Amino acid sequence: MPSDSTGAQEPAGCAPVKMPGGSTPTHRCTLRAGERPVVARLIFDSAAGTVARIELRRGDEAAPFQLLAESQEERAPDGVFPFVARDLDADGWLDFTLLSMWGVTGNTIHQDWRWDPRARRFAYDSTLSGVSSLTPIPGRPCVRGHANGGHAGLIYGNEELCLERGRWVTVREESQDWVEPLGAYVKVRKERRGNELVVVGVDTVRGVSISDRQDRRHGVATLTP
Repeated sequence: MPSDSTGAQEPAGCAPVKMPGGSTPTHRCTLRAGERPVVARLIFDSAAGTVARIELRRGDEAAPFQLLAESQEERAPDGVFPFVARDLDADGWLDFTLLSMWGVTGNTIHQDWRWDPRARRFAYDSTLSGVSSLTPIPGRPCVRGHANGGHAGLIYGNEELCLERGRWVTVREESQDWVEPLGAYVKVRKERRGNELVVVGVDTVRGVSISDRQDRRHGVATLTP
């Protein structure tokens, strides 16, 4: 497969570009240093205010070489641009993410496409697109997810997934929930052993209230006896 290398060592990254005669948000993205840029043009649904699709072109080509058809479920919050390029799997190539849903607790869900350097195209990643508040782990083909379930962040779920033989595998989970009969939070930790997740720890978390957590966020360090 021929390379799209330009020969120039333009660093990896995305930058907005102005398109003549239009205001359609467009970014010029170098997926890897020295590679020919990919131009990503976000096409909005004018009625809903959401991104309906993303058109991809190589450099100044007139016709798109690929359409990313997975759209936003809801419009992004004011002041937040929904499109980001980042390396999701530590393969040295930038991938694309589009903010699809968000909540008042801080949870976010993105549409994620990973670049396939052999096919020279993006592939939609349905697994990563279901991970809440996804964050790549630098230097490893792994990501972390976090879901805030309420109680000022005291109810939550964390997960860690790693890419193994071309598929994402959950290697670690941690969840914490309120158990009313105990009057406390219970934290459960799981790790992968062989082909399954097994419980490696269960902790009862007492002495912390929602008001305490909120106080600490404002610089007040108090705990309920």
